Amino acid sequence: MRRRRTRSSRCTSTSASPASSPAGAFPAHFASQDTAETVPITQILVNSLITAPAPGRLLHRGQPAAVSGKAWDGGAGIARVEVSVDGRRSWREAVLGRDLGRYAWREFSLPLDTAHAGQIGIAVRAVSRDGTQQPDKLTFNPSGYHDNIVRTLRVEIA
Repeated sequence: MRRRRTRSSRCTSTSASPASSPAGAFPAHFASQDTAETVPITQILVNSLITAPAPGRLLHRGQPAAVSGKAWDGGAGIARVEVSVDGRRSWREAVLGRDLGRYAWREFSLPLDTAHAGQIGIAVRAVSRDGTQQPDKLTFNPSGYHDNIVRTLRVEIA
């Protein structure tokens, strides 16, 4: 079966959108929906997601392992993804997968050193081609949208 592509039309609703963020925190393009407290969400922020290893996973000492995931942004494209395994004191650049377009997910991976036993904390942050980097601190908004802080998890090597 073949799907038809349709163009979305510009929103003309005058009602407040339930998907909103604090006024001034993010760019807005729909003045008809702005309120004193919130503005409609109209932009995708640079973000990343760790898909492996799973949080709390036991990795076997000396065995190959990698951190991998997806990164995306609002259309500038992903320039790089950085990984820290030492409490964010240093960052290493992950290998990026194929660029499938400005709005596509970008895969990343980086081998993990499993030579030493113990717990490690993994942090991942993406940087877009326009220089925007995932923040360390969440910009609060009442609806909980735009949660694009640096992603973290812990694993055990034994």
